[in-house]
Formats: sequence, C-alpha cells, structure tokens
Amino acid sequence: MISVRSYSGAFASAVIVACAVTPGRDARLSVAALESIRCHALEAAVDSLLPRRASERLVLHDSTNAVVRPFYEQRLEAIPDLDPTTLSNFHAINSVRRRSCAMLPSGAPVVLITDSARKSFPRNPVEYWSTFYAAFPQTTGITWTSGIGVSRDGDQAVLTLAHGCGSLCGRGYIVLVVRSREGRWRVRFAELQWIS
Repeated sequence: MISVRSYSGAFASAVIVACAVTPGRDARLSVAALESIRCHALEAAVDSLLPRRASERLVLHDSTNAVVRPFYEQRLEAIPDLDPTTLSNFHAINSVRRRSCAMLPSGAPVVLITDSARKSFPRNPVEYWSTFYAAFPQTTGITWTSGIGVSRDGDQAVLTLAHGCGSLCGRGYIVLVVRSREGRWRVRFAELQWIS
C-alpha cells in the first residue's frame, strides 16, 4: 500500500532513484549494482507517481538536484521503516550532483536534458513551455531527481522526485521505494512536498 501525505505551501526541488541487486545481500554493493538499484527505484517512482502513456518519452534532467538538507531532514526521518543506512547513503550521495539514469531498466524511452538546453528556452513561462513541447514532442514535461540513497542490503531506496509540465503544472515528492522478495521494486511511501 502506498502512503501519500501532502504539505501545502512547501516548495522545493524533489527527486528519486534506485535499481537492482540480489535481495537481502549483506555485503558492500558494487558501483554497477548500486547504479542498477538506483535506476530501478527511479523507474518505480516515476511509473507510480507520474503516469504516462507507453508512447510518451520521459525527459529527465541529466544530473541530480542538490537536496537542501535542513528542509528534508525531519521529513526523511519521519518516513516509516526507513533503514538508517538508506538515510546515511542518501546524505552522502547528495553531497555532489551526479549523472541521472540515461536508461530505465524496462527500456522505456528516456531523453536527457541539460541545464544549457533548458536555459536556452525563453524566460516567459508560456513561451518556455511552448518551446519545450515543440522541442520534445510526445512528452509530459521535465523530471528531476535527487541522488538516490540505497540501503546497505540494496533492498530499499529513497529519493526526491520533481516534475514540471507547465507554468502552473508540477509537483514534487519524497519517495521510499522497496524491493520485494521476488525482486520487484515498488513505492512504499510517497509524500507530496509541493504542487503548482
């Protein structure tokens, strides 16, 4: 069951991410395994919180968002069943910006967008989104994620996820994604942080 809470008036950038490894593994995960877990977690969060048709591409910012630690600290610590190693890894991974997943595990189409490409669009919000959708047809907007924190055993991931789709269209979440015994990733907890 997904638990969703909403806080009106809170504004922040949000993001998500995780991928696959052997469930219950209690050793240090390889870099490749961590990246796979992060991409699986991101896909689970996007599919659950940002529904889109199969023909629509996901436009993903090419690097993760910086997370403002004081803003998220209490919210992260209040997530039910959050493993302390997941939280610790989330803080560590968000100390610097990182590359986003260039491909989702399911093979769903992903297009990466850079800051320079975004900043080349007009500043006026109406013109910005008109230009964006002309450049990126068959999409639903731009998605940003934070770095994705992964638990020591690789079965849990936490991230922030933000999606912009128009001048008054967007939302951001804190998301906890877990892997079942069968190896399937699903959102266990999502908290709406902002909406426009």
